[in-house]
Amino acid sequence: MASNTLRKRYKEAKKVDFPGIEETSNSYIDELIMAQANAIVCPPEFLYFPFLTTTAGFMGSKSVIEFHEEWKEPAIIWTTIAASKGVQPFYDR
Repeated sequence: MASNTLRKRYKEAKKVDFPGIEETSNSYIDELIMAQANAIVCPPEFLYFPFLTTTAGFMGSKSVIEFHEEWKEPAIIWTTIAASKGVQPFYDR
């Protein structure tokens, strides 16, 4: 794929207003993630997104996530954890 196409898709994806953790999980999952994040002093997103990836793996490759009637995707999620430059690692706190 040409770099211009990737740039365009990236810019379009940045416009999507994704919900926060509290809006996408039930209270049990939210409490679990927050408790673990507080215990190791890290942002909850550092645990939440790998949790999503693991959950998608348990669902299997034949499962489909339906965002709306015309947008369906397989339950395959790749995750990487990154922080902004200058953010102190949790193990240094």
